[in-house]
Amino acid sequence: MKRIIPVILAVLAVFAATPLFAARSKTTTFTVTAGISGNCVISAVGISFGDYDAVSANATSPLTGTGSIAVQCTKGASATIDLNGGANASGGVRRMIGGSDYLQYGIYQDAAYTTAWGTGVTGGTTETYNSTSTLTTTTLTMYGSVPPGQGAGINSLYTDTVTVTINY
Repeated sequence: MKRIIPVILAVLAVFAATPLFAARSKTTTFTVTAGISGNCVISAVGISFGDYDAVSANATSPLTGTGSIAVQCTKGASATIDLNGGANASGGVRRMIGGSDYLQYGIYQDAAYTTAWGTGVTGGTTETYNSTSTLTTTTLTMYGSVPPGQGAGINSLYTDTVTVTINY
C-alpha cells in the first residue's frame, strides 16, 4: 500500500498538469473605415469705405477700401466663391443706399480694380479656390471702390448687404 500511494500521487500529478480539455483559439479580422466628406466654411469682414467727399477728395478720385473672406475647405476640395450684386443693385451695378439716395461701388478681386467680383454684377466673375490643407484657412482680399463724382446727398451712413456663396 505504501507503494501504491506514491504511484497514485504521481498519476494525479500528471493529470493535473495536463488539462483534460486543452484550450483552443481561433482568430478573425475586421476592417476599420472612415469616409471624408467635402466641406467648406466661409466668413467675411465687410468693406468700410469711410467718408465719401464728392466736392473735393472724391470729385475726381475714387474712395477705396478692403475687406476679406476667410475660406477653409476639406483638403483636395475645389470651390468657387461668388458675390451677389447686393441688396440694392440695379442694372448690374452695386449700390449702397442712404435715405433715398444711392452711392455706386464695386468689389474687385485685384488691387488694380480690373476684375469685378461676383456674377451678380456686369462683367463679374467668381474666384476659384483649391484647398491644399484641411487645417489651413485662406484669407482672400476684397478690393472695394466707390467711383468719383457721384452726387449723392448727405446721409449719416450708406449701406448695402452682399451675400457670399461658396460652391464646392
